[in-house]
Amino acid sequence: MKNPKCPVCQKESCVHKVSLLYMIGISEQKDLTPENLELFNRIYSIKDSEGNSRRPARAEMREAIKRFAPPSGKDRVIRPVNPDLAVLAMLIFGIIFLVNIYTQQAAYFPYALGILLVFLLGYAVLRRRIIGKFQNELQSTTNERKVVEKAVDRWMKLYYCETDEIVFDPNRNRSIPLMFMQEYILTGQVSNLQE
Repeated sequence: MKNPKCPVCQKESCVHKVSLLYMIGISEQKDLTPENLELFNRIYSIKDSEGNSRRPARAEMREAIKRFAPPSGKDRVIRPVNPDLAVLAMLIFGIIFLVNIYTQQAAYFPYALGILLVFLLGYAVLRRRIIGKFQNELQSTTNERKVVEKAVDRWMKLYYCETDEIVFDPNRNRSIPLMFMQEYILTGQVSNLQE
């Protein structure tokens, strides 16, 4: 597939898909085709004051790759679980413990039953607030997922011009400096950009 022309310099030869540049950056160099290795050396090498290219250090390379990185949402450690299901599971375990306490230590059964009933009463009193918080978190996660999906869609459409160091969507007639790419893919616009 032919690359589109850069809206600034009107060249095709210096235009590359942003997703390709990211994939080249995170790949092992030994796994790259000769064409992609040459592109890697052009895009990711650092030029000194005399114009000589050098290979970037590990930290510099991470920063260079981040420039082309796709958007991502917040890291989620756990998936939200409906509080009613958690209480149901605890109730089942509670009943199993109560049966064992009743059969093996009957004298402690009223205390254990009282603790379980206090827990259930507390949950019943606070249920509306707990469920509301759960639903808000679930809605927030859903909204965030939609934002990230739109951002990934924008990112997949972007091209990079290595001559002008801009990114652009060929379907929109607008170029964006690379430093504003992350803002653009997340919001669809750039706030501090002069037209």
